[in-house]
Amino acid sequence: RTSPPGELLYQDALERRQRQQSLEAHVCEFEDAERRVAVQMQGRSRRYYWQMLERQIKEAFDTAAGGKDTLSFHELEDFLKNFGVLRSPKTTDTVLIDRFCEDTQKLCVALWRHLDPE
Repeated sequence: RTSPPGELLYQDALERRQRQQSLEAHVCEFEDAERRVAVQMQGRSRRYYWQMLERQIKEAFDTAAGGKDTLSFHELEDFLKNFGVLRSPKTTDTVLIDRFCEDTQKLCVALWRHLDPE
């Protein structure tokens, strides 16, 4: 015995709805899993970049300090150059070079005051 067409259509619609809900649930689970992996990767990346930054700071410090445990004010400019914060001017214009030296001096003084307020 066969079911009436209305009942078959109704049953088909119910099954389609269940499949759609199941598919949506799987998509949500997949997206949640992707987010968790992304967060884990961000954490690893963050740690990696902090470690890389610490290495670069240590290398620049060691180079500027010449093996000493502390950095003097006069070595601060070398540290900033080794670390990549300051670059040497690429011009021969004495006015621009003087301005660069003044800006560098101001930066070093401000940074030194922040690092060693006494």
